[in-house]
Amino acid sequence: MIIIRFGFLFFIFSLAVLSLTAQSFGGNPAPASVTWKQINTDRVRVIFPEGLDSQANRIANVTKLLGEITAKTIGGRQDKWNIILQNQTTIPNAYVRLAPVMSEFYMTPGQNSFSNGSLRWDDNLAIHENRHMQQFSNFNKGFTKVFSFFLGQEGQLLANGITVPDYFLKVMQCGRNHWLVYMGVAVCLPFIMLINLSGWLEKNIPG
Repeated sequence: MIIIRFGFLFFIFSLAVLSLTAQSFGGNPAPASVTWKQINTDRVRVIFPEGLDSQANRIANVTKLLGEITAKTIGGRQDKWNIILQNQTTIPNAYVRLAPVMSEFYMTPGQNSFSNGSLRWDDNLAIHENRHMQQFSNFNKGFTKVFSFFLGQEGQLLANGITVPDYFLKVMQCGRNHWLVYMGVAVCLPFIMLINLSGWLEKNIPG
């Protein structure tokens, strides 16, 4: 009887062990062999693989500078954000999210230099995504505040999704980029043209 009990416990324990997994960063987990480092300031925490020290330091400084000179144009607040630099990806992109508060920068630029613009790739990502960080930092008010009070970051994410159109976030970000580096509207031109085309089709083509 004792042997059966121990055998049953061993079986349950084996199932539990097989189901354990480690937490990974975002949607593009790096190999377990990667050594991670961080730069932790009052404005941002940049988490990066060994070898990206200079770029991580630059991104931290650019984020701090943008918070000082541009946060006042949207409400004056820029919460501390976690930025993860991924250098083992092939898609040039980045994103900002809530729940948890984080952003991922994919550090490999696109092969078409004309689409990348005249900025360094890390500066481009930092300037572009910083505005979304400021948006989330300042959009936790009024109706949204009620949601976030009860549901935390998930509540703010839900309320922002209900009340703020996605195109509004993008157009606001493009305008700020243009003011900063005189290329924001050019980079976002295809998106703006699509918005204008959608409006024209809605007005002029029935059904």
